[in-house]
Amino acid sequence: MDPRVALLREIADLNARLVRNCLDGVSPAQWMERPCKEAANMAFIAWHLLDARYYVISLLGGQRGNPFKDQLDAVTAIDQAHALPGLVEFRLGWRDADESLAQAMMSARPGILAREAGHPFPVGDPRASARSARTGSSGRRSRW
Repeated sequence: MDPRVALLREIADLNARLVRNCLDGVSPAQWMERPCKEAANMAFIAWHLLDARYYVISLLGGQRGNPFKDQLDAVTAIDQAHALPGLVEFRLGWRDADESLAQAMMSARPGILAREAGHPFPVGDPRASARSARTGSSGRRSRW
């Protein structure tokens, strides 16, 4: 494994365990429950985490695309979260993404690690923040 990726792999392993532990004992109803009108439910947050993992996989040159991409792209605001796949599907998808991320990190080549991403992730993008404030979503529409 490239040393530039080794620490990221440790963090990814820790995050994978934390997500699994956070979901232990969560019921399907709790998974979809919003604590208040302004807050996201666990499903909305977790699916964004999963989507971010597939983004990193693509940056590292991994060929495994997000199998839930079409379903996730259809949900552009928190009020549409009921259309997200359920907790069981998430757990299976999370395990698959974790395995794919580990493989992408193990096989990442120096050339891939040195290149520009070519497609920005909208963290810190004032336009994304404004969309988020208006819609309850980052408005991410990037095709990775």
